[in-house]
Amino acid sequence: MKLDLTDLLRNPGNEADIAEELKVNFAEDGLKTTSPVRVKLHLVNAGPLVLMDGTAESNVELKCSRCGNDFITSLAADISEEYSKFLPPAGGGKGQEIELRDEDFVYRIEADNTLDLNETVRQNLILALPLQTICEDCKNPSTGSG
Repeated sequence: MKLDLTDLLRNPGNEADIAEELKVNFAEDGLKTTSPVRVKLHLVNAGPLVLMDGTAESNVELKCSRCGNDFITSLAADISEEYSKFLPPAGGGKGQEIELRDEDFVYRIEADNTLDLNETVRQNLILALPLQTICEDCKNPSTGSG
């Protein structure tokens, strides 16, 4: 989903609240959603930057690290991102090492004043995945069916 930030960008200090349900699936990245992703965001025009804070929540299908069975669980990610229309070009040539700067972690707002909300949600949900996924049966073996 593309967010149009034209109204927000008109004046520093402008704010916007976004509440959307995205029907997306990132199975190729190991993130299979089983329900729409509920996104709640607050955006603030802070002059050269647009600040975004909020949450993304969905039910996802994971594979248990112990028994190998698939199971469905809820996943929530806190989102805190910065966007700008005016980013300097990335330094360094192909194959050269560069030192990352603060502005290297700021996402670009496209020339048409839009940003790709799907990519923001994808990245933040992937980062929220637990390192080890354990199904309820393996967490509580006495209540399991096995």
